[in-house]
Amino acid sequence: MEQQARDVGWQESELWHRRALATLTIGIVAVHFIGISLTTGHDGPMVQGDARSYFAYLPSIMLDQDLDLQNQFSVLKPEGDSGYPFGVGQHNRAINPFPIGPALLWLPGYTVGLGVDILRAPGPAEAPLGYGAGVVWATVGWCLLLVGVGAETSRRLAGSMIGVRQAFPATVMAWLATPALYYTVITPLYSHAIAWFATSLMLWLTWCCSRKPDRTSLWLAAGLSAGLVIAIRLQDAPLLF
Repeated sequence: MEQQARDVGWQESELWHRRALATLTIGIVAVHFIGISLTTGHDGPMVQGDARSYFAYLPSIMLDQDLDLQNQFSVLKPEGDSGYPFGVGQHNRAINPFPIGPALLWLPGYTVGLGVDILRAPGPAEAPLGYGAGVVWATVGWCLLLVGVGAETSRRLAGSMIGVRQAFPATVMAWLATPALYYTVITPLYSHAIAWFATSLMLWLTWCCSRKPDRTSLWLAAGLSAGLVIAIRLQDAPLLF
């Protein structure tokens, strides 16, 4: 009976922690969208700073299907009005030193937003198709949902290593008491936010491999997730070792 009571208590704690992280994720999404509405608004430049160079891949993949970013840079203007802000590469293509990994993970959200922008009637002051409020908001929302998944994965990993009770506050502090808060509330379309999802997934799968070393599929998934980490943010490469 005592063991059964402990199991019930553990399950209740797990359920409460998952719900609390889901609520925190939704709260972060709401705070970001409210902040955008009160500052730049729907017609303002919602993609700013380095996010412009990461975001440029999305309309190129979905609309142009050529990965020639010259026209995307002409719209987003990451370093001014030039269509070649980072120089000219092979075949006169615009160089982009920013990795494509974040855009690949954002594609589902961007696709939904693109469908919304196609179906609704755009206003005269709105950005061109592929750069409007629908695609930006949907991409940000999807990105932050993946961050929530990354937080939950981090919690489970920490729970396996240090205990369930300690894992939840540690995860919340990692989100709210570090630069992760800035990169989710203020600039979620930089690489930092989505890197949390990728690195937590890689570390979790690696931990699973250590527990079940005979599972070839786990090793394959861990290797692919390690490649994803590099494709998103090269600065996280030391985590692979």
